[in-house]
Amino acid sequence: MLDLKAFYHLAQLAKIKIENEEAKEMLQALNQKIAWVNTLQKIDTTYTKPLAILSFEKNNLKEDHIQPSLPHQRVFQNAPTKDQHYFKVPDVKS
Repeated sequence: MLDLKAFYHLAQLAKIKIENEEAKEMLQALNQKIAWVNTLQKIDTTYTKPLAILSFEKNNLKEDHIQPSLPHQRVFQNAPTKDQHYFKVPDVKS
């Protein structure tokens, strides 16, 4: 089971800000889920074969059609900023 300190550490790693009351509720819900998973670990699976196929449905995928690429000049004609063969995008701030 997780304590409040470990919960806040996980929230910090996930870059999530959580208020104190909300954290207590979420911690309780998370601990319930962890307890449920722990009960699953007690099930005897000695004679259970690993599941290799999750679904027997067949994927109906379309055939790939190879087409010529667009010329660089046409690809970059509407780009606001570019650098030779690349689009320039703003830095992502965290």
